[in-house]
Amino acid sequence: MKVCIVAEGCYPYVVGGVSGWINSMIKSFPNIEFILLTIVANRSVRGKFVYELPENLTQVYELYLEDCEWEEGERERKVRKRFHLSKKERTELTNLVMNRKIEWGVIFDLFQRKGVSVDNLLMGPDFFQIVRECWPV
Repeated sequence: MKVCIVAEGCYPYVVGGVSGWINSMIKSFPNIEFILLTIVANRSVRGKFVYELPENLTQVYELYLEDCEWEEGERERKVRKRFHLSKKERTELTNLVMNRKIEWGVIFDLFQRKGVSVDNLLMGPDFFQIVRECWPV
């Protein structure tokens, strides 16, 4: 079994509180594989973990809020126009929207591509089309 934990601004960057609880929980279930999605402000904390990660925590994905293009310029508009989802990415995003079983690696890998952010994904035509297909008017 795999469990994905979403941690915002805490584990594995800060000691104590929620971070301590998450670390203890992962260690308490050595037979379960954990994947961690961390949401942090920016790339300045990238990989700066204060916890020694347990062996059953097999992947850590870092999502940076400041990677979003709140005010886009000409370059970002060009990137958005060129950005298209693969068939597999589209399928997994549809599964996410519809609360079905998700192949998380596909979703996480999507954000590792150059020029892809949460902002340009959610504001892009591919995601809009997924939403329209899931909830036709």
